[in-house]
Amino acid sequence: MADLYQHVPLSSPRSIRILKLHPSNDRNSPIVIDLEEVTTKNKPKYYALSYTWGGQHLSCPIQCGSKILLTTPNCLAAMRQLRDENVIELYWIDSICIDQTSLSERSEQVALMGEIYSHAYMVIAWLGESDPATEGAIECLKSLVDIGYMNPLDEDAIRRALFQKAKDLVKGNTTK
Repeated sequence: MADLYQHVPLSSPRSIRILKLHPSNDRNSPIVIDLEEVTTKNKPKYYALSYTWGGQHLSCPIQCGSKILLTTPNCLAAMRQLRDENVIELYWIDSICIDQTSLSERSEQVALMGEIYSHAYMVIAWLGESDPATEGAIECLKSLVDIGYMNPLDEDAIRRALFQKAKDLVKGNTTK
């Protein structure tokens, strides 16, 4: 097994890490990311993921560069769902972008969280894997949203399309 990833200390109190989520058209393929330090003054375009740790432990391996980084099952599920099929996308995910082993970094980053979320291109609230209640909501959305270019019974495709439509709306692209 590869070595565990260790965060490199941030070079400035105004710096954050942005996660580059590599694409895959296979939802079950391993998650591959890279972390890059940026300063908040450069205003990078990224999505911020808001989700619950829910008492979960860092137990799921993902590939970060040539190393292994552990994340929670809920975070892993979110990345699997959000991962684009073709394009690297940028995310800020607190459990990954903040060095959880460094109390000083956690304190500095928590102080920046309002700015981090407010400067995000879009904030995504991940509520978790589907259950009977969310399946019912998806069924309702199927009847309310005109997808038009996919099989309406393909729930993964519907979720991806809804996420893409939300991204398009944020970007001002309503022609898709």
